[in-house]
Order: sequence, then C-alpha cells, then structure tokens
Amino acid sequence: MPVPYLEIAFLAATGMQAFGQYKGASDSKKAANYNASIYDQQVSLFDEAKKFDVYRIERAKEKAFGAQRAGYAKAGVTSEGTPFEVMADTAFNYELDKAITVYNYEVQKSQARSQASQARMQAKMLGRESIISPLTTLASGAASYAYLKNPNFGATAKTAPKPKIPSYYNAPLVK
Repeated sequence: MPVPYLEIAFLAATGMQAFGQYKGASDSKKAANYNASIYDQQVSLFDEAKKFDVYRIERAKEKAFGAQRAGYAKAGVTSEGTPFEVMADTAFNYELDKAITVYNYEVQKSQARSQASQARMQAKMLGRESIISPLTTLASGAASYAYLKNPNFGATAKTAPKPKIPSYYNAPLVK
C-alpha cells in the first residue's frame, strides 16, 4: 500500500494553519492585555502629575503674592483699593490656571481609561478568535479531506436518482 503523502501533507497543513491562527490570536490577546495595563498605569501617573502641577501653581501663586505685598509695602501702599484688586486678579488667574490644569489631566485620565477599556475589549475578542478561527479551519479541512477521499461526499445532485420523464414529453413535435 503506497504512503498517502498528499493526504499527510494536507492534514499537516490544516493542523499547522489552525495552530498558527490559535497562536497568533493568543499572542495578540496577551499584547492587548499588556496595553491595557500600560493605560491603567498612565491613569495613576496622570494623578501624580496633576498633584505636582497643582502644588507648583500654588507655590507660584504664594510667591507672586509675596512679591506683590513686598512691592506695595516698600512703596508704602496699603492693601486696600487698587492693590487689593490687583492681588484678587492675580489670585483669580492662578486659580484659573489650576482649574485648567486639573481639567486637562482629567481629560487625559479619561482618554487613558477609554483606551484601556478598548484594549481589554480587543483582548476579549481575540480570546474568542483564538478558539473560533482554528475550529473553523479544522472543520473546513475535514470537509475538504472528506471530499478528497470521496468526490461525491455531500454532492446530492450527483447521487440523487434521475427523475422519470413521462413519455409524452418525448413525443415528436407536430409541425
């Protein structure tokens, strides 16, 4: 009995293709989960950076107030009227800078959370793909192999009995 090289090669190729699909989707799933963890780390880094920037703005505001007070005191001006308005305007501007900074960090955190969520969803889909794609390949390979072994496999049109045609259809045409 000859060795069925074609059949062995066909089955091996189907198996390797299914394994390749499984391995590729599994590795992609791991990468997507890793990306999600990186985005989660970014969220905590944004929190730390926000705290630092808010502290920096507060320090700059206090420094500016100190310089303004010293300048007014040196000039002999009291903190009433125009100097008070200037200091209030300075405080408002620093508070506005602080609010904008906090808002920008919150936007960045929201984007990082969204990207992390999207990466986790991608990982979930890749997990399903790592199962469905190889199974589909194996099923297709099995059907192809069955057809290779028996060309009439699943071919109902070839195996169905021929219909009986009534004799009056075979009658000669009248001119």
